[in-house]
Amino acid sequence: MVSGEYDMNPVKSPITVVISTSDSPDIRALGLSERHVRETITELVPQLLTVDVNPAYDDDLRAYGFIKLLFELVLRYTSIANLRKNTEPLV
Repeated sequence: MVSGEYDMNPVKSPITVVISTSDSPDIRALGLSERHVRETITELVPQLLTVDVNPAYDDDLRAYGFIKLLFELVLRYTSIANLRKNTEPLV
């Protein structure tokens, strides 16, 4: 690396970012809605995946919670080859 250049990926080990969100009575007082939270997750997760960060979710598993959205985003933006490389066999 030439002096003055910045290494955009200085960390070589996997990083996990925990996303914790839930319905909050304060969100409406701030002029926001559940749609804003969903849009934020929809934008954030692909960005994390593009720089090899593992998103993890910390919330309950309600039928209309965010786990399904997170799961769909990870499947959409993670290649099968990458999943196989980073997944331990079940047996």
